[in-house]
Formats: sequence, structure tokens, C-alpha cells
Amino acid sequence: MSDLSYRVVGEGLPLLLLHGFGISYNIWQTLVPLLKNNFQLILVELPGIGASPPLPPTRSYYTSCAEVLDELRCDLGLDTWSILCYSTGSRVGETYVRRYPTAVESCVFLCPLHLPGWRWRMLQFVIGVDAVVPAFGTWALSGPRLYSMVVSLGFNGRVERRAAEWTRDIGSQRITVLKQILRDLPDDGRSLLAVNVPVRYIWGRQDLITVCPRPVGKGHFRINANHAAPVLAAQDVAHLTIDFLKE
Repeated sequence: MSDLSYRVVGEGLPLLLLHGFGISYNIWQTLVPLLKNNFQLILVELPGIGASPPLPPTRSYYTSCAEVLDELRCDLGLDTWSILCYSTGSRVGETYVRRYPTAVESCVFLCPLHLPGWRWRMLQFVIGVDAVVPAFGTWALSGPRLYSMVVSLGFNGRVERRAAEWTRDIGSQRITVLKQILRDLPDDGRSLLAVNVPVRYIWGRQDLITVCPRPVGKGHFRINANHAAPVLAAQDVAHLTIDFLKE
């Protein structure tokens, strides 16, 4: 039995929602009202986030997430479900799809964590520094540094009340879990672009974190949004999600 913290909202086809880095299922508060009349929404808090217990540090984060998510699916009595996953949650969703493809009807990747080139190299450098000096990562992911990171990368420098909410949410999580999420990323995201279920990719044109592949192929949609698309471009995200999953 899964011990994940979760909520179920709405009625219809089951749709699992996977949040991003360090943010609980509160990330979906703007999207839920737009989706709940079409789907039975299963909002989870991934291991170590919110009220969900953390994983042992020796276990692979993404593989373990997939395992406990499938336990939850069985607990709910669902044969299959679709998935809407955001940011680092896209890597959880990808891992789940690869391990349990027959359990997934369709998948929507929102601002998927595709980090080619210097972005991936920079992240690996930072992770390497933290491995030697753990105090560095703890310092970077706390206080005003965390707020500045959320504002600059998530909201493109816009001072928004939601940026403060996201910072409080991320800052309330276990620092060891935040580091584990980044350390265990399987690759730079190229594997996201080849999954074996029906998939739709939603990219933000102004997203400073993720990189939309060029040329934009079939199944890829670009919207006028930054990395805060779940709250700042909820109408566009809902429209593209409903249109795809109701096909």
C-alpha cells in the first residue's frame, strides 16, 4: 500500500498530476477548477514533499517514485490513468511511463525538464560542488537565495505574490530531499522526447529553465508563458490538456 499524501478532486477519466521541484500539490490550485469537470484528478505529493514520507537516501528517487505511484494506482482500483506532469515531475512521469507503460493512457509534459548543453553542465557542476561542500547547496536553497532563484528562473524576474508562495513551499521541504531530486536526475532530458505512449508537450516560449527542441515537432505546443505556466497560463494549459486527453 502506498503511503503517499494525495487528494482526489472531480469526476471523469482519472488524471494523475505530478508537481515540480519542491512544490506540493498546491501548485495546481489554479488549474484544478479548470480541469475537475472533465477528469477525476489525483493530486499527489511525491516522496519527501509535503506530508509524504521521504525515501531512504540510498534509493533512486525517480525509480522509487514510479514504484510508489503504481502502488497508489492499485490502491485506488484503477486499471489505467493519464498523467499531467510539470517540470521535475516530468522526469517522474517519464520514469513511470517506461516502467509501467500499460498503466498509462496518455501523458502531458508541461514545461518538461529538458536541459541540454550548458544548463545540464552547470547543474552537474553545482551538484559536484555540493557533494564536496554540502553547506553550499544548503545555503543556496534557503533564505533570500531561494527566493531570488524562484523569481529569476520561475517568473523571469517578475516580482509576483506567487513567487513568494512557491518560495515558502520549497523552503518548507527537507533540504536532503531537494538535493536528492536534483542529484538523481537520470540525464539532461533528451529521453523525455521519446516515450512510448500518446504524449503532448507544452513548452513556455519565455521559459528560462527548459529548452524546447527545434524544430518543434508533432505533439509539441508552445504557449506564451514562462516556467510558472501552471499558475500564469492555466487557461492555455487546461485547453491543451483537455483537447488532447478527450480526443
